[in-house]
Formats: sequence, C-alpha cells, structure tokens
Amino acid sequence: MASSEEQSGHNYAEWSTERLQDRLLEIGSQFNDLRERFPRYPVCDVGASLPAEYRVMQRLYLDRSEIATELSKRGKLHAGSAATAHDAQDKFARLVREDHKKAKVPAPASSGGLKSLDYPSEFSPEARDRIEKEKIRASRELLPSSVYEFKDQDLGIRCIMRIFLAFAKEASALRKEHGWTLDHVQREADEFLRRLTITVVFSKFPGLHRHWISNWNGSILPDLERRFKASPLWGQYEELLLQSELSNSTEVDRLRPGALTSRQLIDAFIAQVLAKTGTKISRKDIWLVAGYDSATEFERFQRNDQRTTQSAATNFHRVLDMNPEDFIRSLEKRKATKSAQAKTAE
Repeated sequence: MASSEEQSGHNYAEWSTERLQDRLLEIGSQFNDLRERFPRYPVCDVGASLPAEYRVMQRLYLDRSEIATELSKRGKLHAGSAATAHDAQDKFARLVREDHKKAKVPAPASSGGLKSLDYPSEFSPEARDRIEKEKIRASRELLPSSVYEFKDQDLGIRCIMRIFLAFAKEASALRKEHGWTLDHVQREADEFLRRLTITVVFSKFPGLHRHWISNWNGSILPDLERRFKASPLWGQYEELLLQSELSNSTEVDRLRPGALTSRQLIDAFIAQVLAKTGTKISRKDIWLVAGYDSATEFERFQRNDQRTTQSAATNFHRVLDMNPEDFIRSLEKRKATKSAQAKTAE
C-alpha cells in the first residue's frame, strides 16, 4: 500500500469528479483494512515514534477531508461516498480518543511541530518563508508538546490565529503587487485558515476534530468560526483588508475579477494565456480544468445567469485566477486523465 508521503501533495482541484469519488471509496477501504490489522496503538514509551501504519491512517483522514471539500464545491458528494468516508473518520476518531491515554504514545504528529503549509502560486519564496518562520515561532511558544487536550483549545486558537495573520499580511500585500481584489484575498485566507486548522487538529489536538471540523465537508464549524472572529487578531486581519491598496497597474486592473463581466474576464484570460505561453486555449479547456464534464455550469457563469451556483462561480474564478503556466499544466493533466479513462472504457 502507498506510504503516507505518497498519499500527500495532491492538488485535488485538478482531479476529475469520477476520480475523486473513486479515491474517496478507496480511502474507506484502506482505512478499514488498516483498522482490522492494527486495532489498537502498540504500547510503547512516551516520545517513541508512532508506527507507520497510524501515520498512514492520519494521512487518509486528511485526504478524505480535502476530497470531500472539493466534491462538495462541485455538488458531487454522493451519499454513499460520504457515508463511507464518514465511517472511516469515526473509526479514526475513536482510535485516537480511546487508545491514546492507555497506550501512552503521542498522537500522530511530525517531530512535535506542524507540517509545511500550502500557498498560492503568487506567493514569493520570501513570503512563504516569513509565514513558515511565524508558524515555527507560534508552535514553539504556544504548542511545544506533542499532544493537547480539550481544555487546552484556547492555545490552539491563539496559535492558528498568529499563523493566519502572517498569511493575511502576505495576501494583502498581493493586492498592490498583483491586483488581488478583496474577495480574492478573503477566499484565499478562508481556505488557508481551514487547512491550517485541520493541520493543527491532527498534529496537536486529535480529540477536537468533531468540535472544530465538519464531518461532512471538512469545513470549519460555526462555533469555532465565531471564536476565531472574537480573537483580537481577527480585528487586525480586517484592518489589513481595509488598509490594503489595490495596484494601479492598468493591465492588472483590466484583468482583475469584478472589473469585467464574466464573459470579458474569460476572454481576457484566454488572451493572457496565449500571450504568456503561446498556447491558444478554448472555453472548453477552462471548464475542463475547473473539474466539469459538461459546459452547462460554465455557460451559466459566462452569461451571469442567476442559476449559477456559488460553488461553480468559485471554481471558475479559481481557474481564471491561475498563473497561465499552471493552467496549461493542469489542462494537460486533465486531458491525459480523460484520455486514459476513455481507453479503459473501450
């Protein structure tokens, strides 16, 4: 079976809906198999390395959360798939809650710290380094131990908000450098906060997942969201948004979301890809990269149809915000996947 390292690093936004649904079922099967083979944590000394099988279980859960979120955005989270993943999640939660104290081993974590985070492609290496440094400082100061209990969750919230604010500062700077609109900054910040929260939960607070993370789609639960917004650091985040300035660049302003109709924005993106990569793309290429198998949602979005769903608009704006080189790579992967599926069906 694939190792936890092999399971990580996927960009599920580029996967087809069918592939995501198959993977969700596969995760449930893999987890059930592991749970039967390794029903309990092995008894070992505190501080001992956690066996690889349990790190794989953790990776499967994280993958499940990301896949479920992506499918939910597309409106394709089938009841059967959700139930299978939900069952896997419950089993992993029980494994952590019931066995941790008895076994006296740390919950799944990476060397006592938090794993590296994912960033938008527009973030420079220097910006990423500044956030990673703040992550290390916050983790050392607030969450130095391997595992924490429910009563310690305020420490987790403070740690998350410190790292989140570091991200928000870098994202706000991109308004001036790359013409990011406020809604773009907020979308990126919300997604970063969600992923960061999941990382902290499974690195430090394995007993909090049902209190902080939705079982259905991996989103932050309303109660935790309210606690985040009650933090003084959330006020600093909002102040950053209010004080940040949009670039005066004519080219950036011409392409930024909100300055054009959807159709004009699409035309501008097609022209931008051609200018920067030399590749002429079609409208079909855009909805393919967005993860759709038909043009229906794209056509509604293009003509600003009131039936356009929020998830569809978010998906298409995500694609239209992509770097042209990244878009071409995603398109090539998507076409290769569909070609392979077609050959298999023959």
